[in-house]
Amino acid sequence: MYKHILTVIIIAIFMGCSAPKSQKPPLLDMSLPTWYTSPPQDLQFFYATGSGETQIKAKNNAISNLRGTIKYNLDKVFSSKTTKLKIAQNQDIKPILLENEIFSNTIPMMRTKIEKTTVFQKEHLTLVKLPRSLVFDYANKIALKKLEDSKVRYKTLKDKIAIQRYVFLLDEMPHYHKLATLIAAKKSSLSTYKSDDEFAYLNKIGSEFYKLKQSISFYVLSDVNSRIFVQNAKKAIIASGLTLSSQPIGDNHLELFITSKTVDAQEYSFNKSKTLIKYRTYNKNKEEIAFRQHTFIGKSRVSYLDAKKQSAIDENNKIKKLGIYKFIGFN
Repeated sequence: MYKHILTVIIIAIFMGCSAPKSQKPPLLDMSLPTWYTSPPQDLQFFYATGSGETQIKAKNNAISNLRGTIKYNLDKVFSSKTTKLKIAQNQDIKPILLENEIFSNTIPMMRTKIEKTTVFQKEHLTLVKLPRSLVFDYANKIALKKLEDSKVRYKTLKDKIAIQRYVFLLDEMPHYHKLATLIAAKKSSLSTYKSDDEFAYLNKIGSEFYKLKQSISFYVLSDVNSRIFVQNAKKAIIASGLTLSSQPIGDNHLELFITSKTVDAQEYSFNKSKTLIKYRTYNKNKEEIAFRQHTFIGKSRVSYLDAKKQSAIDENNKIKKLGIYKFIGFN
């Protein structure tokens, strides 16, 4: 009997010694200061909390969380059903969300102040605040200039045809995304700010851009000699957001006709291929609306065909440098 009891005691002692040491329990919400678990909210400041091994680390973490709070408020402007920006069904808002992140990560934090701090379970806890007026002023300073410049540029479209308007608006969209973020920053930092007119302008150019995108299509064709140069143009047009189709998908169907003349010659030990390529764009009435020509030279020790392939590589590089529409004659 006593042997059994002694055996049980020895096993219990052994298990107690071999059991892993308990980890430090996490901070319990009910034990933390209310200002830490539920940061204040008011119309004058943005608030955020942070913790760290030192007060400096706690403040830095709080500032990082403050940037996250600002980004969350910006994103909420566009995810809300009451948003003033009309999000088209096929519109990708990822560029706007990226601009939100850039803005929140670059806004100056020099005027961030520590509102409260304490030590809890050897952790420093900090509450910081940033004036909403600072966020508003920072966004407004940038937005006013960008908005004015965008409106001036937009007025130049008055007598432009559909593809020219699309090309302009395609270049304008990065400004559109940036402006959307800046206007949202002003609105989220000052609730009484009236953003209707600014969002109305963005809605105007955004709506036109997506309507043009749905109405313009390209049919790309070539003569026999130019087939190797067609794919680069096709890929670039698709990358710009437009559709390739032999049949119109909307009111603004265009044909891009590529022709070329190649001269092959021997240059020392190289096969040299020199090609003059002409790019003509026609509207649905078969009227030429754009023309541009380029000369590309390729060299190869293998063959003239391989040299011509090198010319096609140069063509692709120039398309990337100029943009497809400037490359084919739409300035």
